[in-house]
Amino acid sequence: MSTYNLVAKFTLLAVSFVLSCFFSGSETALFGLPSEDVEHLEDTARGRAVAHLLQNPRRLLSTILLGNNLANILFFSVSFLLVLRNRETLGAATVLLVVVCPVALIIFCEVLPKTLAVSYSHRWSRMAALPLYYSQVALWPCVRTLEWLADTFTNLL
Repeated sequence: MSTYNLVAKFTLLAVSFVLSCFFSGSETALFGLPSEDVEHLEDTARGRAVAHLLQNPRRLLSTILLGNNLANILFFSVSFLLVLRNRETLGAATVLLVVVCPVALIIFCEVLPKTLAVSYSHRWSRMAALPLYYSQVALWPCVRTLEWLADTFTNLL
């Protein structure tokens, strides 16, 4: 494997890791904002974006969960490709993939971002609003399909 491919794979790992952190923290920050605080944020473009996203919480949740799962799938897919590259150290690489990667994702992409988002919910919400809005637009067909599926299964229950 060329150095370029290796750099590209590690770049994808880093990007997927950051995206997973972003989506996890954004969920906690946005859904943890009291409604009266949302009204005070509407003085800025980012604040209006926060209010707009929270107008449809199901759609926002679908966007966040879809984005987070896509980031995690990308992370594990690229990790798996790196494990396949190192077949001579398959045992150690498998431990890395099965133990270290999930533990790292749980600590650094779930617990830490959510803890920070609770402490800095206003700041995180404003920072995340526009990227989440654009993610919602870009993922629109998938988000709408998820909403439809959720509605269908909810009605069945």
